[in-house]
Amino acid sequence: MRSKIEDITSRLQDISAQKNDLHLAEDIAAGRSTTTREILPTTCLVDESRVCGRETDKTAILDLLLHDHEPSADAVRVIPIIGMGGVGKTTLAQLAYNDDKAKSHFDLRVWACL
Repeated sequence: MRSKIEDITSRLQDISAQKNDLHLAEDIAAGRSTTTREILPTTCLVDESRVCGRETDKTAILDLLLHDHEPSADAVRVIPIIGMGGVGKTTLAQLAYNDDKAKSHFDLRVWACL
């Protein structure tokens, strides 16, 4: 048991030396916050000049929005856009929302952040 403890101690000393060689600092509180982070709501605005490669996805969303796939014209249609955080779900929704075809198709449009 003593040799295992000595091995672990030696490895920890090596790690500590590497930390010093790399000029890394200890910050125990990093990643933790004592305050609640406020999540700002999104808007329908999007800077299309910064969007790349979402045209096919936008077209698919618009196809679902603009063509009657439901038997009833009064039916509420929900189109889920799912994916990991940061892949552009909100941006895709913004692109479809601001498309000229969508603007002319609907009498009333509302952006809701949930």
